[in-house]
Amino acid sequence: MLLTPLQPLDDALACAPWFRGTDTVLAAVSGGPDSMALLAGLARLARERSFVLVAAHFDHQLRDTSAEDAAHVVKHATALGIRVVTGTGDVHARARNGRESIEAAARALRYDFLIATANDVNARWIATGHTRDDQAETVLLRMRRGAGTRGLVGIHEQRGNIVRPLLDVARADTLHYCAMHAIPFLKDPGNDDRRFERNTVRHDILPGMRAKQPDIDELLIEIAASSRRKLEALRRDTDARRRVGFVRENKSTWHLDAVALEGLEPDATALLFADALASIDADRDVSRTHYERLAALRVGQSIDIPGMHVRRDHDAWVFSTRDQQAARVLSSRHPARSAARGPRLDATRACGWFVDTTESLGDAARTALLATPQPRTSMTQWIAADPADTLIARHPKPGDVIQPFGMTGHKKLSDVFMDARIPHRKRASRLVVERNEEIVWVPGIITAESARITENTHHAVCMTAHENV
Repeated sequence: MLLTPLQPLDDALACAPWFRGTDTVLAAVSGGPDSMALLAGLARLARERSFVLVAAHFDHQLRDTSAEDAAHVVKHATALGIRVVTGTGDVHARARNGRESIEAAARALRYDFLIATANDVNARWIATGHTRDDQAETVLLRMRRGAGTRGLVGIHEQRGNIVRPLLDVARADTLHYCAMHAIPFLKDPGNDDRRFERNTVRHDILPGMRAKQPDIDELLIEIAASSRRKLEALRRDTDARRRVGFVRENKSTWHLDAVALEGLEPDATALLFADALASIDADRDVSRTHYERLAALRVGQSIDIPGMHVRRDHDAWVFSTRDQQAARVLSSRHPARSAARGPRLDATRACGWFVDTTESLGDAARTALLATPQPRTSMTQWIAADPADTLIARHPKPGDVIQPFGMTGHKKLSDVFMDARIPHRKRASRLVVERNEEIVWVPGIITAESARITENTHHAVCMTAHENV
């Protein structure tokens, strides 16, 4: 009796570590030969191992006949006794509104659908039909775009609950599998559209390279494997730095400590930025060029990357969502303020700070202060103020100036913050105390010359400030 040799696709699925037990597996099925072969192979394996298989098809609405593709997948899966979940989305609208490429928008909508569907059907794994050919194309595509180590890893065999069991299977093997088992599949005319760079690589560049170097696919696959090994070595250092240095400040803002990047080579720096963004699901469409621009930022500079505004402060790179950045700009134009008539802000919660004020100054106190002046950067300060003066506590605003203690001229408050190495993100929340519309004190940073206690000072206030916790 002759035994039929195990097909490469069946072999790959049988050896895959994910399809065991009574888990539910969601198969992403476009209707093409790779995904249809995957569905058929998983259906056979599910009968042997008793896991639950569900098919998922997403209609990108990129062709007038796309609804027919969905009907084809539903018909074939139903014939196999497999439940099918379908979804649809407007890729053109997504690309237009998000300023994305059609490819990026289609991928984003498709994976959003797959993840949501997996949650709905309680699937542990999402299996896609990416093949060895897809891996070679991806590596070459990213080489052409100047990708670094992280990009040259190519398609991950597993990323979270998304698995790709056919990455060692050639596209020719999936076509043979469909032919051998009479599996009907669709041919997407969009796969021949040279407006998409991947199609140019697939149909023009790679075939030409194969003609001159038949083992080019193996070489590209080895580049991916070598990059993966290098990436694992880099992450032994960068992972620890990211866990300690990448911190969430609020709902829409994160910072990466500058010390986390000290001593890193360019590949490791790009990896640290990439993994930090990936940890908050914000790395989509961010390229190596973006990471290089981030690394080159100097203190005070900022750039926009997909979905984020990034500013370089003295101590960190600060990542803010676009909505949060807009809110910061608005608040800087209209800073909060708390006023008091007369020289008192007695136990006042002003602009996120707690301010306690004690009024008056006698001869003994004046003599003591003249003998032992307080540090001008203290959080407690005596400020000359007459009973008729008006004190206002507020946040800084553009154009603020102060006459520093001991100086005759004025200095921009922004320069004072810069000299004090106050990170830009923390400046808007600092407290500024005005006396009669003149800044006399920035707690913990600077005191004005006009706040000086002299032999001629008859009235003053002692102010203590600290941020509300």
